[in-house]
Formats: sequence, C-alpha cells, structure tokens
Amino acid sequence: MKAGIFIKSCKRDFLWLTYCLRTLEKFWKRPRPKILLALDKGCAIPPACPEKECLFLVPWADGYTHAMVVKATADLLMPGCDPILLLDSDTMFTGPCSLDDMIEDGKLMVQYARWEDDDSDTRRSAKQVWVPAVREAIGVNLDADFMVSTPCIYWRNTFERVRELVETKHGKPFMEALRSDVAFEKDNFLNHPFTFCENECLGYVASLQDRYILQDFRHAGKIIPLRQFWSHGRFPIAYLETLLASAGPTSLTPRA
Repeated sequence: MKAGIFIKSCKRDFLWLTYCLRTLEKFWKRPRPKILLALDKGCAIPPACPEKECLFLVPWADGYTHAMVVKATADLLMPGCDPILLLDSDTMFTGPCSLDDMIEDGKLMVQYARWEDDDSDTRRSAKQVWVPAVREAIGVNLDADFMVSTPCIYWRNTFERVRELVETKHGKPFMEALRSDVAFEKDNFLNHPFTFCENECLGYVASLQDRYILQDFRHAGKIIPLRQFWSHGRFPIAYLETLLASAGPTSLTPRA
C-alpha cells in the first residue's frame, strides 16, 4: 500500500493549512504520498490543492473533539494507505523528509513520557486533560503521555483497534459514543470535558502492538524535520517564509 497523509483543518486555520501544504510540497521526497484534507464545511480550498483531495465535514459544537475523532477514522477515509501520517494545520515540515525516514526495520516509532519522569508544566497539563479523556474513551488509565513529539504516524490496524476499544466500552458506534456538543473555548482548555484524544489512544494501542518501536522521550534518537506550532498563538510568518525560501527540493510538483 501507499503511504497517506491525513490533515484535519477548519476555517480559522486556513493560513496555517496553506503553509503546512507549502512546506509539504517543498520538503517531501518522492514518491508522492496520497494526501487527504478533511475540512470543515465552508472552508476554502487551499491554493493548488486539487478538490479531489478534500473532504468536507460538518463539525460538532465541540469542534476540537470532532477533529480528534475524525482523525481516528483516517484509515476508513484513506482505504488504500498504510501507514497514515496525521497532521494538524499548524505542523510544518522543516527539512527533506519521506516515509523511509519514519520507518526503522519495518517499524514505526512511538515516543512516550511517563508522568513521573517529567514534572514540566506541559506534562502536568497533559496529564490533567488527557488521562480523564482516555479513561472516558477506552477505559484505560494512562501511565504515560504518548503525545510528546512528531510525527504521529500509525499503521491501519492501530486505528481499527482504537475504534474497537471505544465501541466495546460504550456499546455504541464510534462517532456516536464520543460525540460532544459542549462548545470548546481555548481559555477553558484545562477544564473542557474531552471525551477522546486521538494521539493518546493511538499511541497507547501502538505501544501494545509489534510493528512499533517504543522510545523514551529522554533518549530520543532520529530527529524527523517536523515542527508543531500552536495555531492559537502568533503566526510565524517570517520564519516560514525564510524556510520556504531556503535551498532545498520542491519535489512533489507536477502533481500526479
């Protein structure tokens, strides 16, 4: 199967998405992966992006949780792809990259941080928010944070297993079991009643499967040139324009 890249975005993040795609176009090595954009209904299509690569969805009132739930169905939306790289609009490629860079001996890497090994504000916030969300979704008490680095890339059967766990716990179809209509407000992030976290659940399941390499975040090895920003913060226009103007391949055009 061919590798896939799945990007979930919304109207507010259009500028971020445009630059995410520009960095992807510049730095991803051949062969070109299958790309699918899952956009909220009413979003504009980014420049030079074929409409056939866009899927339009109606978000829930809780758009944040809806985005995470949709990403956990990426395998269903990209049936010919394995593995699948999940990207947010504010994730940027910062150097030449390909699927080969993310696979070692036929396995994908999953980094983790045990709660007791990192007492930073970031980790404490993650524990406060995502431990209850994962417990609500799949009935597991996380003893580690699996959302500590990029890339977030998984085999198809990992997505399938996460959905099985949700449906078994709730006795309902996946989307119905996790639906949330509590509007998300960024200023209330730490207290929002999340029902799910895609990368925490996917990372947990991946840690139990054979085709992954588990790596303690304190002993990180290979660095993948991906950088996660924060779309609620200042847009780093100068940094990104300098990055795009730098010497390096623009490898994906013309489009297949």
